[in-house]
Amino acid sequence: MKTLLHILFAILSANNAGAQLTAAIVKDGKEITMRADTSERITSFTAKIILDNTYLKWSVAGLKNDGVFVVYHSSDGINYSLIGNKTATGVPIKNDIDYYFNCKVSNTKDNYYKIVYVSKQYSEFIASDKIYVCDEKAVCCR
Repeated sequence: MKTLLHILFAILSANNAGAQLTAAIVKDGKEITMRADTSERITSFTAKIILDNTYLKWSVAGLKNDGVFVVYHSSDGINYSLIGNKTATGVPIKNDIDYYFNCKVSNTKDNYYKIVYVSKQYSEFIASDKIYVCDEKAVCCR
C-alpha cells in the first residue's frame, strides 16, 4: 500500500494535479487507471502548529466511496514524504465532512503539507493544494 501511494503521489506532483484527469498506478503488477473525481472535492485544508505538534484539518464535499487520505510533508514544497494516513468514509449526505490529523513538527524551518484521497477500489482520487505552515499561529499559502 505504501509503495502504491508513493507512486500515486509522484504522478500527481509531476503535473498540476488540478489539471490532470487520470493517473495510472501499478498494483500487484497490473496497471490501473484512476480518474480524478470532479464530484468530490476538498473544500478547505488548514494547519496549525501548537507546542511542537502540527494539527491538520480538511473538509471534503461529495465523498461517496470509502478510501484513504494519505498525508504528505515537505520541507521545500517539492519533495514530499508520506507521514501518515486517515481512513475516509463515504457518506450519502450533502454536508461537508471534516477530517483531522496531527503529527510532530518537523525540525525544518519550512513545513508544507498535502493530502491525496484514493478510493478503496483504486478507481478515483482527489488531491489538495499544498499548504505552508509559516508560524505557530497561521498558515500561509505559497
